[in-house]
Amino acid sequence: MTHPKVFDMDGNERDWQYAIDKYGVEYRRGEPNEDGQIYRLVSLHEKSGHSSLITQVLDASGLPLDQMGVAFYWPDAPEPPDPPTILLPHDWYPNFTHGLTNLNGDVGPGMGPGAYHGEGQGGPHAVWVRDPDVPSDICEKLGMLAGTFHDHFDQKFQLSTGDEPELPDPDELEVVDTIIEEGASNMLFLAYPVGISYNTDVHAWSDAADDLDTTPLEAFTYDGKDFAMGGVCGDFAGDAPRTYSICAYHLRAGSGSPITPIVSCEFEPLGTATRKNVIVVVDWKEDEEEPPEPPEPPPDLWKMVEDGREHKPGARLIVGHFPEPGIIFYINDIQMDSGTKLEYGPGGFEFICWWAGQYALKVDNQLFYIVVGNDEIIHIHLEQVGGITPSARLISSVLPLDEAEALLAELEADGFAGIFTVEGV
Repeated sequence: MTHPKVFDMDGNERDWQYAIDKYGVEYRRGEPNEDGQIYRLVSLHEKSGHSSLITQVLDASGLPLDQMGVAFYWPDAPEPPDPPTILLPHDWYPNFTHGLTNLNGDVGPGMGPGAYHGEGQGGPHAVWVRDPDVPSDICEKLGMLAGTFHDHFDQKFQLSTGDEPELPDPDELEVVDTIIEEGASNMLFLAYPVGISYNTDVHAWSDAADDLDTTPLEAFTYDGKDFAMGGVCGDFAGDAPRTYSICAYHLRAGSGSPITPIVSCEFEPLGTATRKNVIVVVDWKEDEEEPPEPPEPPPDLWKMVEDGREHKPGARLIVGHFPEPGIIFYINDIQMDSGTKLEYGPGGFEFICWWAGQYALKVDNQLFYIVVGNDEIIHIHLEQVGGITPSARLISSVLPLDEAEALLAELEADGFAGIFTVEGV
């Protein structure tokens, strides 16, 4: 079974060793009831600034459980427990205080000065869930790290229904890495993911002998994930290459069917002074959807050319021209039409800048930024990038004014607001 998850002050997930090295925290797993139910310690959350040891209790779906009892133990806790209560068969200690969770599933008794401890030494407290019908794991050696502002771990327990996960398909396993190190002996290890609730064992053999003795299972962490690892002594010396094979079994109902792939490694002979340790890491394949290809950015339709800057007292202007009149564009979200200032050309325009600073000119969803200083007139022109269809103006036939205004209102209601105008003739 995997360790509870561990999260540091910043909410980043860390491995279980982080909790041991810094706080010395420990836990023990309880035995489920006959229906397979138990409250599992699922995560630790590093906190600072308050001395309350907060425990949250969740139901099987992850929702908070209110009015759920939680025990708070330390060696000198009252016996019988305070407030008075009948001991449950699955209470971990006979002396403790206890309280009920709130609507958020939380309960948090305060810790005193005796809860401080050195780095990695562990504190005096322990907590577990008190349900008359359902046992619980226990989290122990909790406290506050000396020399800090109450740094400690809060915990989270969740009801487990005891449903066994479905065995993964052996075809969904793959070798993800082979780690070769110099070592004191020749060993071949198989590391495979833990977390499936079956007894595990390892079997190995070579091409020169039948069964080989394997080492006891031990923990192994790779890429932030917990693995179980079993090994076999190898003989990499001799005159010919040697092949070793190793596999892990999940013993389900005594079947002993291997559900991890058989891993075979061939080793060339080595000198007697050379030793290798080889770790073959096996993991479940991830069914990852390939991310969609990002859409190609639309091609640039326009190019802006700055023709120069003219300084004139009191003036702050952006002036210039487009290739033709009737092109709608925006400066700082103010709609403009080219061709309104013919002194700058057939598609000329002029924009009065009310302050010095950066202005954004937008045309066909393309942005250009123009910085205008005090007493400065910026002369620009915009050119179409090759192959662009010239802009055009949609002109209706001459209509009575009331009909033209009604048509304009209808077009604006249909999503064409700001595109059409009514002009008198």
